[in-house]
Amino acid sequence: MSSEKGEGKGIITKALDTIAGIFFPIVPALTGAGMLKAVMAIAVAIGWLSSKSSTYQFINYIGDTAFYFLPILLAGSAAKKFKCNEYAAMAIGGVLLHPTFTTMVANAKIAGEGLQLLGLPVSLVSYGSSVVPIILGRLVYVLC
Repeated sequence: MSSEKGEGKGIITKALDTIAGIFFPIVPALTGAGMLKAVMAIAVAIGWLSSKSSTYQFINYIGDTAFYFLPILLAGSAAKKFKCNEYAAMAIGGVLLHPTFTTMVANAKIAGEGLQLLGLPVSLVSYGSSVVPIILGRLVYVLC
């Protein structure tokens, strides 16, 4: 048996190790956000807080933040795992959430038109809270 780290692992084991290595560092942020959302739901259910109050609105968006900015969190974590620049990765993750891009996607959906970048089609989906595009983007970055 080899003593070098990673040798002798199958491709599925390596893939699962990579995915776990990317997600593990952001679990506390997601857990905290989820717990905050749960507390808010309980507070509304038992009447401590109205879902129409500004306090609820503030705390609700704070709880949404980790999920909304998930592509940026994943980009930083994936960059660390793939040993590349974390700041460049997070900037690329931010592209998926930039207001101009999200407006372009929304307007194209309304108009029933498509978007293209350098002749390639761009899927008209919300990339907030998305996982796959940013991990694949980091992988392509590492391979190039």
